[in-house]
Amino acid sequence: MLEAKVRKVSFAATNSEIVSGYTHNYYRYPARFPPVFARAVIEAFSKPGDTVIDPFVGGGTTLVEGLVQGRRVVGVDLNPIAVFVSLAKTTPLLKRRLEQVRKFVAQLSEDTPQARDFSVPVRGEREFVNTPWWIRASICGLSERIREIEDRKVRSFLRCALLKTSQWALDCRTTVPTSGDFVQAFRQNAMRMSQEMEEYGAAIRRTFRGDAACVSRYRRVLLRSAVGIDQDSRIPTAWLPARLVVTSPPYPGVHVLYHRWQVRGRKETPAPFAVLNSRDGHGPSYYTLGGRHDAGMRRFFESLTACYRSVAKLLHPDALVVQLVSVTDVNVYLPFFLTALRRAGFEEYGPEELGLGHSIRLWRTVPHRRWYVTSRNHLDSAREVLLFHRLNKTGQTPDSPEQVLARCLF
Repeated sequence: MLEAKVRKVSFAATNSEIVSGYTHNYYRYPARFPPVFARAVIEAFSKPGDTVIDPFVGGGTTLVEGLVQGRRVVGVDLNPIAVFVSLAKTTPLLKRRLEQVRKFVAQLSEDTPQARDFSVPVRGEREFVNTPWWIRASICGLSERIREIEDRKVRSFLRCALLKTSQWALDCRTTVPTSGDFVQAFRQNAMRMSQEMEEYGAAIRRTFRGDAACVSRYRRVLLRSAVGIDQDSRIPTAWLPARLVVTSPPYPGVHVLYHRWQVRGRKETPAPFAVLNSRDGHGPSYYTLGGRHDAGMRRFFESLTACYRSVAKLLHPDALVVQLVSVTDVNVYLPFFLTALRRAGFEEYGPEELGLGHSIRLWRTVPHRRWYVTSRNHLDSAREVLLFHRLNKTGQTPDSPEQVLARCLF
């Protein structure tokens, strides 16, 4: 039975289709995994009413798929962008609110605004470093108009559309669109997102028998570290113990910017925080659990162990942890990663137990990965490995990371 479920999940993990369906395209969060993978894992290893945890929630894929399938979901992340996007993607908007969205878009269409038309004060250079003035003016002008809307859920939806449009205009582009193109893209994004919200809302109503408002009773999205999450009173005790963890943790040694966009020539901008009216007070290593230098990597694995120790305290003894992981150097960092999980109280399912064959793990090539794989010769980071873990019931003491690394190198 386990082998059949693993084969189904393995097939979904290697899916290379473009991310689509429900609200999954609301924002292109770095290192997101395929929705079909999250859907397959949740269907295979949990049942309606179970609690599913994602301690590194990112773009909220696990939460969307979990709610559509009637699970209670807990998402945790250090990044305000991740928490905002996850909430926006999982909050159903009914017909009345979607009509407000379309009315807002229709009014913009009548005005056809350009950057020069926005008579609002443009926020300072610090919030929009390396952002062209006309895009900055467009973001600020649309933000002011969105702020005038009284309905909080409609405001959040439109701000998510603005975030999506700003990412399209700035992130990893060599040429920046005009202000007219920006506003036109915002209108198109808002309308497309409203259609996707209708699809998601219909699925939620089917799952919860017409009660879309009950999502708030099945969802917890927490802006915090996973360290100490077992002590967080916002997770109802009635939801525990959880049966399943589905996640993709930060990748050790791999260059990922979770909190910045890169404009023309990879110049970084904190503009996403300006769009959300949120402060960005942390460097890249804060969101990746540690930098890519030696001391940062030690901090990464110490933090990873602490995160999973806390998560372990929320789990049923028979719970399963399923994750997609990428590393810069498989021979060095994958043993470190596995040791961190063992030190946190988990053991890996052996390939033979899963029916994958002797000493074989499943790897997938990540489509369209835009990190500096070729230029830095980090070819391993273009792939992800599928890992299955359970709570360790043997009580054996694992090797230290230093012992694992010494064995790999010598």
